[in-house]
Amino acid sequence: MLVAVLWTSTPLTSSGRQMRRDRIFIFLDFAGLWEASGSYSPGGLNASSGKCGVQRPIANATASRDKSTSRFTIATMIRSRAALLILLLPLAAIAQRAATTITGKVIGVTDGDTITVLDSEKHQVKIRLEGIDAPESGQPFGTQAKKALSEKAFGKEVTIKETGKDKYGRTLGHVYVGKLHVNRELVAEGFAWHYKEFNRDADLATAENEARAAKRGLWRDDVPTPPWDFRHAPKATAKTAAKAKPAADQGTPTVYITDTGKKYHREGCSSLSRSKHAVSLADAQSQGYGPCQNCKPPQ
Repeated sequence: MLVAVLWTSTPLTSSGRQMRRDRIFIFLDFAGLWEASGSYSPGGLNASSGKCGVQRPIANATASRDKSTSRFTIATMIRSRAALLILLLPLAAIAQRAATTITGKVIGVTDGDTITVLDSEKHQVKIRLEGIDAPESGQPFGTQAKKALSEKAFGKEVTIKETGKDKYGRTLGHVYVGKLHVNRELVAEGFAWHYKEFNRDADLATAENEARAAKRGLWRDDVPTPPWDFRHAPKATAKTAAKAKPAADQGTPTVYITDTGKKYHREGCSSLSRSKHAVSLADAQSQGYGPCQNCKPPQ
């Protein structure tokens, strides 16, 4: 491809037409059509006028035939370039899709909607599952949501269809283990909400409606608190927590659960691990925990 830049010392006001011809010549030359025309040749510096321009066609007996041939050649080159462009567009689309797909092994699960993947280039990538929002660790079903995600993805090879970045710089994406769409499964099992504020996926919306109707997971509660409301709720201070404790003692006993077990315990039970969390008896029962047989907690 040849790009010609033509300079002239003649003011535009005295050679506006000539400048327009120069522009046309540059366009044709850039398109690669000048060489095919055979009728025009680049105009050098005219010794008599000092102007730079495009020479007129050479008049001869075969001008008409040459003009027809030139038009045919130009049309052929335009068609060939259009065909080449059509062939290259799918390749560009494939490259774009490849650039937005990540493959690797899940080496960490932060919570019910965030994982860490070691990609094919051995880089650690933090992935926030697109379109869903799981309960926070301090919420009912927060522990179960993390466990459900771990069971589906931890230690497994995954494919992530990237959709962008969140405000924390994490990669947003749909996570697949084989053909299993992990994002949808978590919503369908009642371990995450469809994050409608930022996502309009009809399949995720359907999965949430089905889980709600079947009262799966977090939908066992009559009015579960969405995690986005929980995150923006005022944090309890030590004083308010102390005031709330007697009320809990009066009618809502406090029990303890762990990240790994499915039993709730009394404080000090030998079966408790370091990952213990204090919750109300009602919350423990709503999350599917049963009483420990060793410490005999309230039921």
